[in-house]
Amino acid sequence: MMGVTYTFLDSVNGIENKAQYTVYTDNVTYIIEGNSTSTLSIVDEVHHNFGMVTLIEYPCNPLRMGAFEVVLPLLDAINTTQSNRLDGIEQFIQAIMVFEGVDITREQFLELKDLGALKLPPAMDGRTSRVYYLNEQLDQAQTQTLVDDMCQTVLQIVGMPSQGNVNTSDSSNNGATIMKNGWWHAEARALETQGMWKESETTLLKIVLKICAESNAMTGLRVSDLEPKFWRQSYEDLLVKTQSFSTLRAAGMPAVQAFTFSHLSKDPESDAMVFDAYQEEQAAALDAEAGVGGDTLNGSGNIRRGNITGSGHPKNSTAVCPMCKRTFQKKANNQIYDRAECREKANRQGANSVGDDE
Repeated sequence: MMGVTYTFLDSVNGIENKAQYTVYTDNVTYIIEGNSTSTLSIVDEVHHNFGMVTLIEYPCNPLRMGAFEVVLPLLDAINTTQSNRLDGIEQFIQAIMVFEGVDITREQFLELKDLGALKLPPAMDGRTSRVYYLNEQLDQAQTQTLVDDMCQTVLQIVGMPSQGNVNTSDSSNNGATIMKNGWWHAEARALETQGMWKESETTLLKIVLKICAESNAMTGLRVSDLEPKFWRQSYEDLLVKTQSFSTLRAAGMPAVQAFTFSHLSKDPESDAMVFDAYQEEQAAALDAEAGVGGDTLNGSGNIRRGNITGSGHPKNSTAVCPMCKRTFQKKANNQIYDRAECREKANRQGANSVGDDE
């Protein structure tokens, strides 16, 4: 098997254009030139050790057909119908004038065209005279109905959203809109193509990694370490996705799995690493402010610093100081006294300190 691409070279000194073919095989790439009046000749060849054809195909669909190739007969029918409509209008304008029971000369006919009026002779022997146009007008309304039906059929077959007489100004959100007016058909076709392109992307990665290995760059990287990503519509249903992500995190699911199941991210592993790093950064900042340590993540995914949650407050946020009897905001769950003076006073009285405020 081999892959072939070709280009046409500009003519020089009146010589007929040449076609240049690039032929890809498992171990050699050939450059071949020639035209219709001469034989093909190899002008260059480059050997390689990829062990595969380096011309990679990205198929559009399983049939390997163009997106609109399957509806070419319908497109031809639409063109023919539109052409016939124009022909019908032209024939109506250029209709032949028929004189029945009227004897008219050329000069009289030209005078008729100038004056725009005609006097008919009276009826004789039961015969009447009349003048009319010989034409047959095409029913434009029914023809338009036929054209609309064919256009809609084309959109359904190729999976394009409808741009016809549909309500596009309602209050539907992204999730509702994607399910109507043909948008889901477009999404389904895109997902089908995306699945096929993964195989092509994997083949490309094999070639790229082989080049990197031969140039002593990234020698330890394997195809299994990489995964093709297709960045499409990461914005749709963003509110639903973020709510799903928060719910999964609250249930104790790791960030990478929460990103995956909520479809919030196209690259869950990378985004999970950024998310965790951000959580750790926020934990360090709040620790410096509160003066406590022991950073952990609680079940809802918030940072917990000792007894302080991601909001920066202890679980039991208020308490009454046993020394000064004042209600104070706790900085840690094990804090007992409002101020250092209260703690020192308790120590002087021989009380055992259970916790401090730092």
